[in-house]
Amino acid sequence: MVTFHFAGLDSEEAKALKAHLNTVAGQLGYTSHRGPLSGRGNAAALLTAIANGEVTVTRRERSDTMPRELAM
Repeated sequence: MVTFHFAGLDSEEAKALKAHLNTVAGQLGYTSHRGPLSGRGNAAALLTAIANGEVTVTRRERSDTMPRELAM
């Protein structure tokens, strides 16, 4: 089991961020293969792919820049 700690976020913000990461992971095909969340997005697999260079993250330029809390 992988747990995440997001410094500077309270537990609700961290929960929302993790849910968003899981959604993005699922959209990119990184899903859990067993357990109660089988078939759902797997943020740990996505982060591993980023660390291994399999996925590249780029910043999207936006003219309607929103605060982090609203972008989730």
